[in-house]
Amino acid sequence: MLLRRYSDALVELKGGRHPMPTADRVRLTAARLMPSGRARAHDIAAEIGISERSLRRRLEDEGTSLRGILEEVRKTHALNWLERRTMSPKQAASLLGYSDPSAFSRAFKRWTGRTPGRAHLLT
Repeated sequence: MLLRRYSDALVELKGGRHPMPTADRVRLTAARLMPSGRARAHDIAAEIGISERSLRRRLEDEGTSLRGILEEVRKTHALNWLERRTMSPKQAASLLGYSDPSAFSRAFKRWTGRTPGRAHLLT
């Protein structure tokens, strides 16, 4: 709560624009919301206080996309959880919003060249 008030105060000082790039705000927000299953466009936009359309437009202006950022956040969480063996691939798939473990497994293999069950071998 304190950080949000500080952030809002900075926005006011800067003339209504947040000093942190939108992509960074989205990364932080998505990382926080993802384990609860709420890292969807409308949830992220609401959290950072802009419309979904503005969110997508600002990200495009910054040369990125919501899809790309969410993929990056999913990859970071997956690697962290599975390399440290803090949860199973099935649990990770569920928390990261994959419809089924096989979809997560395909994504993980695309990111790393390994299956989620062999993630601990990446370190």
